[in-house]
Amino acid sequence: GSSVTNAAGATITGGTAGIFTEGSSPSTVVNSGSTGGTGSTSSGVALGSGGSVTNAATASITGYHGVSSNGAGTVVNAGSIAGTSGNGDGVTLHFGGSVSNSITASITGYHGIDVSGHAGTVDNDGSVIGTGNYGYAIDLSAGGSVTNAASASITGGTGIEISGSSAGTVINNGRIAGTHGDGVNLESGSVTNASSASISRS
Repeated sequence: GSSVTNAAGATITGGTAGIFTEGSSPSTVVNSGSTGGTGSTSSGVALGSGGSVTNAATASITGYHGVSSNGAGTVVNAGSIAGTSGNGDGVTLHFGGSVSNSITASITGYHGIDVSGHAGTVDNDGSVIGTGNYGYAIDLSAGGSVTNAASASITGGTGIEISGSSAGTVINNGRIAGTHGDGVNLESGSVTNASSASISRS
């Protein structure tokens, strides 16, 4: 795998992707500046064989998909990650993985976070937004878990969708809202909603 570090104040852009990693093993991307995919279907960061992306508090990643991974992926976000056009996702992981979104951070896209292929884990202390009326803030199509902190919000056409053969788990201490559908939709599993928390649908 490869390793890419983008320093604070620095900018990386590209028509295919801002950063695209190849090879047969996972790669590591650390972004403290601005990284963007400028093409109509390009990602800000594209991991060809999976790996990890760390986005600092002052940093941004943008593209059709903000971050995409064709292997198991780990995303740690303290800044801003956005899918900026059409049906692009904030973060899309095609072979499972985890996303951690800190208290000051945001992830935005048609689907905010989309994890498929294998189970996903999302720990949200910030804001996750699915902008599409029929999009999900968080979609885990192979099962997994979502933990939403007291200070955090998850908002989309559907707030959280967890499907697949594995049971899903949602622990909510903050706010989850579906603006055109369910706040939480589980094929199977459990939802724990704290007394001070809210889950709503429209």
